Amino acid sequence: MTFYNVISAVLFLGAFRELLASVQVGDRSALMRAAVLALLDFNDAIYTSWTIETRGKKYGPSLMLIDLVNFTLLAGALVFLNPSGNNIFQLELTTFKPWLTESTFWLLLGIYWVLILVWTWRAGVYTEPKYPRWLIKWAVLIAVFFFLESALVAVLPGLVSKIGRVLAAVYPAMYILGIRNYTLRAGLDPAVAAPSNP
Repeated sequence: MTFYNVISAVLFLGAFRELLASVQVGDRSALMRAAVLALLDFNDAIYTSWTIETRGKKYGPSLMLIDLVNFTLLAGALVFLNPSGNNIFQLELTTFKPWLTESTFWLLLGIYWVLILVWTWRAGVYTEPKYPRWLIKWAVLIAVFFFLESALVAVLPGLVSKIGRVLAAVYPAMYILGIRNYTLRAGLDPAVAAPSNP
């Protein structure tokens, strides 16, 4: 888990740096994008530790591979936030500028979240008997909002895509910090609900 922790920390610091930068310049759109990316990085680190360390799940090659792909996707999204030479990687990636669009940013996050769902399933969390199935459906909605915003930015830029951006930023925060957190802490989590053996 050491490799995972180091990469996760780098990505989170990079996203948090861009979050502070967007606050300083007063760009609300950039602020929402940076906030979502920082939230996903934070969620990834905390949820992985909770699943692997606290719940005793095996961190096998398939989970490692998904994490490696996800790190690449998040790094791409992070580069979009700041493609100049003063980003976290200290690289000016002008060659990739045609692909560094907001639509691509949300597309990367959508693919990332789908892989998070696969990771959680492969880790055996979703298959536990007492895990609430409705919570899985609510998690899938995050990917739906990301893909929808990716399409809206490309096809309907303007007010419609701005509304979509708000939904793509607010709903993941509601799910990660509120809905899922409350549900699992309220005793619906199998590790909490199951009686301990003497």
